[in-house]
Amino acid sequence: QKKRSRESSRFETSTSKIDEYKKIKISQINFVGYDLLNKKSTVVGIIENDKFVNNTNQNGQNLEIITDSTTFYPEGGGQVGDSGIIFNDNFKFEVRDTQEVIKGIITHIGVLKSGKISIGDKVFNNVDEQNRKDSGRNHTATHLLHSALRKRLGNHVRQAGSLVEPDRLRFDFSHPKALSKAEISDVQNLVSTQINLDSSIRKSEDKYNDAIKRGALAFFGDRYDQTVRLIEIGDESTFSFEVCGGTHVQSTGELGQFIIVSESSIGAGLRRIEAYSGRRAKEFLDSKIESLNILSKQLNCKPEDIKDKVEFLSKNLDLYSKKIDYSKTKIINMLAEEIADKSVVQNEINIVSNVVNLEPAMLKELSDKIQDYIPNSLIILGTSTIKGPVVIVKSTKKAIEAGYDAREIVKMISEIINGRGGGKPEMAQAGGDDNTKLINIENIDLEHLNKN
Repeated sequence: QKKRSRESSRFETSTSKIDEYKKIKISQINFVGYDLLNKKSTVVGIIENDKFVNNTNQNGQNLEIITDSTTFYPEGGGQVGDSGIIFNDNFKFEVRDTQEVIKGIITHIGVLKSGKISIGDKVFNNVDEQNRKDSGRNHTATHLLHSALRKRLGNHVRQAGSLVEPDRLRFDFSHPKALSKAEISDVQNLVSTQINLDSSIRKSEDKYNDAIKRGALAFFGDRYDQTVRLIEIGDESTFSFEVCGGTHVQSTGELGQFIIVSESSIGAGLRRIEAYSGRRAKEFLDSKIESLNILSKQLNCKPEDIKDKVEFLSKNLDLYSKKIDYSKTKIINMLAEEIADKSVVQNEINIVSNVVNLEPAMLKELSDKIQDYIPNSLIILGTSTIKGPVVIVKSTKKAIEAGYDAREIVKMISEIINGRGGGKPEMAQAGGDDNTKLINIENIDLEHLNKN
């Protein structure tokens, strides 16, 4: 019910806003941005707080500005809306998004940075050129990717959605299983080949039905006008031919690079590819190259030899790990025997209390080995670390019966090393913050350990 209420609220707001758009004395905003990025136009609508107003000077306020023509591309076909500025001598408006809110009406959404804007003002529409070019590269790359997938995987591939932004593209398509590394590599190479050919990109218009008969693809699920815009890529032979109203580059060479960065599932029979082209692809590759160069210096080898060097180090690491494990076992055996020989018998229980120079993780293994030498025992072992001392207390069944509860002993030790701990009667552990106090556990008054 809450969800339906929210959706209803949004619908009512949208309907109310549509009424405000209808107050604009123009039914069709001319988009002239395929060939132009800058153009003079006239303000025909201002929407402030979802209401049509004749003027505003609310600097910092989120507004919508509508002009009789625009160079700003409105979001559509997966491509995000343009950004940029609309201005004249009296004001500056920062466009952060562009949308076709109702058929024929394109609105610029953004923030009034300075000045006052009024209906009828003559203004300049300036699209952010870099973002437009980056979006155009990624949109062209999307078409190349779509075609490459069909050529490599089969004509069952259908576009199921896309997102074209200045810094990346996302392409959803129908396919029953994950792509193999070889398939991803082949698809990427097919796109890269077209980029290297610097194939021309031809834009034209035709009747929708005629375009489909000519072989143009239109799998978006969108509704098309009777006359549609067509994008055809390829010189000697057509590589890609689609119905598309988005913006594109003039030739494939402008993409520079194309990199597939991920391929994943988004549902049964649906896959998703994310990729970079142009500047973002170059930045991505530059980052990888820099990482390789840093790694090659650390490994003292050429970048092309990193793989072999890592394999060599990995094999040696396994060998050294085995040697280290063997050495640790040998050390623990020798140390356990040495410590066991120094045990003190109290109430028929062998008691040892020692500070050792071992990693905390090795204390339990050492205590187990000591118990092999002296079965009926109470074992107290400590070691120092950067963070502070660590102590474990281990008590055998007979030691517990004799009154040596590891938990109680750990409580007493925690006070000595300025820490705290806990555990079970047979084994407990404590940690502290003062390594200098650790030596004191070797001088514990053994006569008072027995709680009986």
